[in-house]
Parts: sequence; C-alpha cells; structure tokens
Amino acid sequence: MERIIVFEAGLQDHREYWLKEMSKSYELILLQPWLPTWEKSYISEYIECTFDKWEQELERLVRLFIPMNIKGVVCLNEGTVNFANDLQKSLKLPCIHSHHLPQALRNKKLMRQELLKSKLLSPKVYSDIHQVVFPAIVKPAEFMSSLGVSLVRNESELMQALKVATTIDIPEENLRTHYSLSSEVVIEEYIEGEEFSIECMIQKELILDIRITKKIKVLPPLFYETGHISNREFTDELLKQIHHYAKEVVKAFSLQNGLFHFEVMIRDKDIYTIELAARPGGDMIPYLYMNSEEMNYPRRVAEVFTDKKINPKSVESSESFAVYFPWGESFEPTYLSEEVLKNNCRIISEKWIEKTKSVDLSERLGEIILAGQYQDLLKLLTTLNQKCQHVV
Repeated sequence: MERIIVFEAGLQDHREYWLKEMSKSYELILLQPWLPTWEKSYISEYIECTFDKWEQELERLVRLFIPMNIKGVVCLNEGTVNFANDLQKSLKLPCIHSHHLPQALRNKKLMRQELLKSKLLSPKVYSDIHQVVFPAIVKPAEFMSSLGVSLVRNESELMQALKVATTIDIPEENLRTHYSLSSEVVIEEYIEGEEFSIECMIQKELILDIRITKKIKVLPPLFYETGHISNREFTDELLKQIHHYAKEVVKAFSLQNGLFHFEVMIRDKDIYTIELAARPGGDMIPYLYMNSEEMNYPRRVAEVFTDKKINPKSVESSESFAVYFPWGESFEPTYLSEEVLKNNCRIISEKWIEKTKSVDLSERLGEIILAGQYQDLLKLLTTLNQKCQHVV
C-alpha cells in the first residue's frame, strides 16, 4: 500500500473515523509531538516531532521522509496547517497552499485583512476599542471550537471579553504554547442571520464537492454549538450562490488541495464569511455525510492529497441527518426520546457521557445522531435547545 503521513490525529471522538477508513487503503505514518494512544490500531509507524525551532525540525523530517516514498500529507487539525503546508511543499507533494500565507486560515486577523482585498463580505473589524459599535463580537485571533468568543453589549463587557479572549485555553492541553498561537484579539461587527458550515473538497484549485450543514447554537451572549443538520432542501438559487461564494474563496485564498471548512452567515441573501479553516468540519459533521451518502470522506481526502483523479459523485439518502449535543443539568435521555417521536425523527446512534457535579454549558452530555426530514429535524433541535436555554 502507498504511504501517507497523518499530521496530528486529534481527538479520538472526532478523528478515529478518519484513521480507520484511511488505513484500509493506505499505510499511515503518524507525525505528532505526543505519543500515540488510540491511534496505534491504525498506524504502521509513529514519528515524533516538535514545533520548536521549526526550520531545523523541517529539515530533519524532509531527510527522514524522502527515502520513504511518501505519497501525501494529510492535515486534520487547524493548528497544524502552517507546519503541514511547509512539509508538503518541501516534499513536493500536493499542498494546501502554493504561494499564499497559510496563516490566513488560522489567524482571524490576517483572514479579515485578506477578505478586505476580495469581493467577499465579512464583518467589519474594529481596530480602535473606542470606536466599537455595540453589540460586537470579541474572539481570539487564533483559537478553535468557538472558545473565547463573546457577544458584548457595552464597554464593561468588552473589557472583560478581551481578557478572556487573550488567555483562553483548553485545560491541561496548553494549546497556545503547543501551536505558538497568537494572543491577539479580534473585535468585529455582530452579524445576525442563519449560520451554516460548508465542507469544500478541492484539488488543484478545482472544487470537487460541496456539502452544507445548518448550525444550531445557544442564544447570545454565548456561542456554544449544540447541533448541525445536513440539508437536502436548499433552493437551486441558494445552492448556486454558495457554489459561486466557494469559488471566490478558493481564488482569494489560493486554496490548492484538501478538505476546507467555511463558516458563513446568510443575511438577506448575502453571504458573510465568519471563519475559514483548512481542516475537516468538527462536531462530527463528517459523520452526517457518512450516514447520508455512499461516501468515504477520509479516503477521498487522502486521494486529493496523493494527487489521484477522483469521482465525487455519490448516492444520497432521501433523509436529512443531524448531530445534537445535549447539555445542562436538566437534560435527560427520556426527554430526548419523547421529542424524537413527536417530531417524526429517529435516533441512529447515541453516546451519553456520565454527568459531573458541576456541569456547565461547555460540558456536553453526549452525541446523538438523528435522521428525518429537514424541517422535522430543525423543529426537533430547536425544541431541544429551548429546553436547556434557561441555563445560560
């Protein structure tokens, strides 16, 4: 089998599916700074790396990998994009970017600057805290999972949000140091509308495949994502608009190869760019497509990065699929089951996490995969969200 490098596997819950499927067709070499645990079942070799003194480390890795006849480098984590792109280019393999700054897909400040040069819409960025128009959004320039993102309505809330956004991290993981993340903060205009995630598979700057999910979140001022719904009922007009939007993103950011994750807000038929990332969608979004179509996302992404010609067509289900993350002390499995039946939906799989004594909004209680018609799923997830909203 051909050899490919997986540059940081990530969390088991969100990435095991990727390694499991890719290992059926490829020999996987895992490259990451920490020892493998769950990944051992799917890899043929582990190589430790460090991001300190990266130029010297890159030279070492290139010398190591050239004799191994590596066919591609697959990047699964947002924080690793810069390093993975350097390795891809050094090994003369299909890369995420050819000449553009890959940091612009990780650093929201750089991202907004590049968007200003394009025709793409995005929230206005405030460079002076004394000129902020409320309400506004405060977010870390470099971080993930919507952590540290706040809606602020006045100067007092703004100052508090700035402190949080500057220092936010995941306990015991110390991601800021691990990836050398910037402590910069972005303050931007608050855009209201419907929020969607777009998964865009690209090879040699050509869009091969686009998938769209609707986001379900708690109400402001917090922005925890509690669910996603795959939608088969978009109008032809909206689909055409989204495809045009994706082409403009590819052009503006010189995207080359990979699976890219775009987060957008649609207001009055205008598409505003909220986030761009060179990684698979989080929150189990790929699992929705695994259920809804005869599609093997991991294998296709590996083929993109090994420069194979692929056929993106697949057979779609007649249903839509959703993932929901219950949260809050008051949420019970029995309530979920009752609402699923009321809304003509069904549970495909469910995984519950044992509650702790101090459950807060960031502590999910489980991961539920659901199936049904789009409008029924939307009504169901909206109802489930309202049940727990009082915790905010």
